[in-house]
Amino acid sequence: MKPIIPFEPIAAAEIPLSGDWVFQVKWDGVRILVYKSISGTEVINRHLNNRTIQYPELLDTESYSKADSFILDGEVIALVDGKPSFHEVMKRDRLRGGAEIEIKKKEIPIIYMVFDCLYMNGVSMMDKPLYERQKMLRSIVKETEHIRLTENFEEGEGLLHAVKEQGLEGILCKDLHACYLPGGKDARWQKIKNYQDVIAVVCGYIQKGSGLRSLLLGLYDSDGQLHYIGKAGRGRYNAQDWKTIQHYLEKSKQAFSPFVKAIHEAKDCQWVSPIFTVKVQFLEWSESRTLRQPVLDSFVERNPLDCRFEKEGSQ
Repeated sequence: MKPIIPFEPIAAAEIPLSGDWVFQVKWDGVRILVYKSISGTEVINRHLNNRTIQYPELLDTESYSKADSFILDGEVIALVDGKPSFHEVMKRDRLRGGAEIEIKKKEIPIIYMVFDCLYMNGVSMMDKPLYERQKMLRSIVKETEHIRLTENFEEGEGLLHAVKEQGLEGILCKDLHACYLPGGKDARWQKIKNYQDVIAVVCGYIQKGSGLRSLLLGLYDSDGQLHYIGKAGRGRYNAQDWKTIQHYLEKSKQAFSPFVKAIHEAKDCQWVSPIFTVKVQFLEWSESRTLRQPVLDSFVERNPLDCRFEKEGSQ
């Protein structure tokens, strides 16, 4: 099976009022599609990167489905105190060695929150409406320790309130009559977030003594120029992880600023080659296009040139 780029929701501020909609929790995890065929099973992320060895729990397809072939769409999450943690799941996603993955399977168990069925027993379901795909999904997948079916809710306002109360990422609003468009992104799927996040480029760092204090972050504009958007401390990383990050940043130091404009932190910082990307949560954008209350979540694998203002919601 040829991997596909999954259908994406657009950002929205309000719950849609007209039409037939279903509402789901937006899981803070890694978008994953599972492909099962006669030649085997593969696990592929939204950027078409193979993650088969990272999530071996998803390869025992016989334990959760009797279908001969399928493509499932969902989100892989890791829980901390009962809530999804993007920081934790990325510890699994970055692993490359088989022995290390076997150890981390026990330390960081994952759950695949499945929400769509795109292909089943040789037949594409992508031109079918969502309600038919969900009916098929529930007929071929059974829940296990590592497999869960994402629950539908009929009342969006109530779900959004509950998500905010529990500090979860947000909700998804899906048109029950929408077909699935690979690589598409339109209003048939909408996301309403409890907080904002951005994938940013690491452009430098500030030291405190011999240690790392904070990262300087940037985004590209439409002309390919890199702009400063703020700085973030270690966030969810522990002291040892922070030292490891400093080690890699020191190996990528450069003498000049990657930013198109000078910034006032320049005298205290060390510039680095803009090759690392991070996910950062924040309250809102300021008028000067910088982040208010940024919190570092995790390093991620992303092409730095794809980290742009127009993609991240600040024009």
